[in-house]
Amino acid sequence: MKVLELLAKAYAKINKSVLFNHDKHYHTREEQDEFLKQFNVSDDYFENSFNKYKCICYYHYNVAIKVLYNLGALIIFLPSYIYFNRKHLQLCSKDDSLVVVRKRELIKIDDIFPSALRSRYNIEEFEVNINRLFLDSSANKVLWKATKLHPLSFYYLFILMERLAIQSTIIHTRNPMIICNYVCEREFADPILTFYSSKFDVEYDGFMHGDYRFQVDHAFMKYDRYWVWDEHYIKMFNDLKCNQTMKIYTPQKYMPMNIEVKNEGECSFCMTYYLSGEENNEILNNIKNTLDIFKNSGRKCKIRPHPVHSNYEYISLIFKDYYIEDVKNYSLGCSVEDTFFVVALNSTVLSQAYRSGKIIVIDDVSDKNTYLELSKKDYISYKQAQFLLSELIVNRVIR
Repeated sequence: MKVLELLAKAYAKINKSVLFNHDKHYHTREEQDEFLKQFNVSDDYFENSFNKYKCICYYHYNVAIKVLYNLGALIIFLPSYIYFNRKHLQLCSKDDSLVVVRKRELIKIDDIFPSALRSRYNIEEFEVNINRLFLDSSANKVLWKATKLHPLSFYYLFILMERLAIQSTIIHTRNPMIICNYVCEREFADPILTFYSSKFDVEYDGFMHGDYRFQVDHAFMKYDRYWVWDEHYIKMFNDLKCNQTMKIYTPQKYMPMNIEVKNEGECSFCMTYYLSGEENNEILNNIKNTLDIFKNSGRKCKIRPHPVHSNYEYISLIFKDYYIEDVKNYSLGCSVEDTFFVVALNSTVLSQAYRSGKIIVIDDVSDKNTYLELSKKDYISYKQAQFLLSELIVNRVIR
């Protein structure tokens, strides 16, 4: 069904621009806490799913986007439902495999996948192709129960149907012991997918793919197991009313890098600024002005863009007098090894560098409002950092 495939690609593009809008105003920690007070911690999979949906709408979607999504879902729901039910699935025999749902090729799992699972199971990947998805009878029953509960929430129901079709197809064609998902913290269908999978004795797990901060769109996750990188995240997700079993593991990403920790005089660069991809043009200008302070005092600085989300065209324009790393051909280990200070406002690189013995610095200068908000949102690197960037300006430049 080519139309469905084209619509899926269009939705993905629009939704990415909404979720990663650099100019969007986000609710403060206090506002998010107040919003969460209206919900109770629940064991009910359907209640968790819809509560999560409401949290995501609150955090990301304005009225216009919600109207657009619901109108589009209303139009394509019935044709898609008929298409997903075009044939009956036969359940294959059970095996001891673990299937990872691969939705985003740009995020590799080699350095974030739980090693305890890798050592126990035969790992397979399932690449989502919307033209090869089907709903089984159990998935249809689950979908219609959700429809009775929320008959006018067309966007919610359409995404739930599509995600049930993915899960249904995996279970009937692979029938694994475990299905694993990642980049999944905003997946409001997943609590119901956990319930659906249990009907086939299939465990449904999720695992982290980067450092997180307190965000209400991560609330109400409910997996059979959710794998976290630190005790810090268990408390955070409990505060976000995620009623699920959580297990701590150390990803390869968190292992100390195989680098030499050099003295300042041995490093080619005084500092490297690691962009998160969330910076708008105004913030990029502020970062450039801040680095100019160090550059004008004789300190060499360089920039490392985010490999996926950074605005490379604008970065190349305003940082033309700085060394901009080629993230595809210059490894993160080499980047961190050759700088004395590792600087960022919000980047997983901070945690990686910290665990490798480097000095990490939080930028409290270029985007003060975001810094103040992040300091309230349990961001783990804010507890690990040795310096604030403002302190380096005073101690290294002004003095």
